[in-house]
Amino acid sequence: MSRITIDNLDDETLAKLKAEADRRKVEVGVAAGHLLTERLTSSMTVESSDESPHKRRDLSDLAGTWTDEEADTFLASISVFESVDEDLWK
Repeated sequence: MSRITIDNLDDETLAKLKAEADRRKVEVGVAAGHLLTERLTSSMTVESSDESPHKRRDLSDLAGTWTDEEADTFLASISVFESVDEDLWK
């Protein structure tokens, strides 16, 4: 596995990496490494006429994107669906 060093990273990009590290609850270097590897790998996928590009049909981009507050709000809003109205079943 090779290593790459990135010099002169602008403040805005660094702030985004730090925010992503906080979201993933990992050190900035770990999150940056994973993010950059994911982005480079996906952007360097070569499409050939014999191969169709890999298309994900899942919700993995959404996984882990809610804050605890957003998750609590969502769970509270759907809690009504967890109870059974006994009168409807008579």
